[in-house]
Amino acid sequence: MNEQPHYAIVVDTSVARSASETQNPTSIHCREALEALDQSGHTLAMSDPLWEEWNRSVLDRPAGFWDKYASRYAMGWYVSMQQRHRVRWADLPVNNALRNRAVASASTIWPGSHVPEEIGKDFFLIETAMATDGRVISLNDRQRRQFRQVAQGIPDIGAILWIDPDREDATGWLHAGAPERSDLRLLVH
Repeated sequence: MNEQPHYAIVVDTSVARSASETQNPTSIHCREALEALDQSGHTLAMSDPLWEEWNRSVLDRPAGFWDKYASRYAMGWYVSMQQRHRVRWADLPVNNALRNRAVASASTIWPGSHVPEEIGKDFFLIETAMATDGRVISLNDRQRRQFRQVAQGIPDIGAILWIDPDREDATGWLHAGAPERSDLRLLVH
C-alpha cells in the first residue's frame, strides 16, 4: 500500500485568526482545516515573519481579551504540533530579488495603487511556501488573485498551491494528501 506524502504547509494568519470553537462557518472551516492538516500527517510550515504576524498584538482589544492575531485555538494547535515535532521552520532568503521583481510587476499591473506595497508586505507567504513544499492555506482570496496576476510575469511563484478553506474543500484536499491540482496553482494553465 502506498503511503501518501506529507507536506509542510503554510497556514496564513487569516486562517489562524479565524480558527476557533465557535459555530461561525468560517471558524468551522478554518478549525477543520487545521485538524485535517494534523490528522493527515502534514506539518506546519513556519518562518520568522509568519510567526511574528501570528503573534502580533491586536491593539484595539479591551483588557482581558485575547490580544494576538492567531486565535487561542490556533495557538493551542500550534503548541501541540510543535510538541510533536510537526513544525518545519523555513529560513527565508536574505536576497529579496524575487520579492523585488514581484513588487515591480505589481507596480506595472496596478500603477498608483497600494497593491505593490501589499504584495511586498505579504511576500513572506510566497517565500515560506517556496522554501518548504509550495502549499498555502489562506482565507485571503483577494491576495491569491493578486499573486496569480503577478505569477503571469514571474512563473517562479506559479507552482505554489493556494487553497481557501471557506471557498474550497481544504479538509478533503489535506486528507487526500494535499496533491498537485492545477486549479489551486497560482499560475493557472
